[in-house]
Amino acid sequence: MTSDDHTVELDNVDRVLLRILAQNARQPAKRIVSLLAKSAIKMSERGIAKRIKKLEDSGVIEGYTIVLNGEKLGDIRHRVVLIRFKTTTTFGRRVKDFKRYLTEAPFCMLAGRTRGDLDWINFKVFPSREASDLESDIYRSCFGDIIDDYRAYDLLPLEHENHTRPILMTEKELQSFLRRWQKICKID
Repeated sequence: MTSDDHTVELDNVDRVLLRILAQNARQPAKRIVSLLAKSAIKMSERGIAKRIKKLEDSGVIEGYTIVLNGEKLGDIRHRVVLIRFKTTTTFGRRVKDFKRYLTEAPFCMLAGRTRGDLDWINFKVFPSREASDLESDIYRSCFGDIIDDYRAYDLLPLEHENHTRPILMTEKELQSFLRRWQKICKID
């Protein structure tokens, strides 16, 4: 694992270990040894501790958190919002306000500018339909002067999602997944 000013290069062992920790960071080292072995990685409990410490020291692991089961919590709403802006005389200042709102919003999981027909995509999570609808009304009222097109879609996840999974996928796992689906779909 080498580091420059901003990035840390992860090898396949790091990626598999991080994926295991993302599922449950409180697993005993003995269980992690077993899970690594399923990916053909042999490592001792001491080796795992050293690797985790190195990932912490390099800043890849910044801390540990919990993962909640949304189904147990009730009416969780996942909402995708698509925005097209219109230009106004105060557009630059208003976009700064718009970005600040999304950065500060505790329910905003992902927000970013796009290239193409739409200008912005937001992914938000709310504790209820009422909360998501209230936020939508306030959001459109606050930024209606710069919003030309507003589209909101409630997303029904297939199952409990782990949003770190794609980041931690190894190149080998990606290739294997794509080859398998290429066979399933009978694509040459």
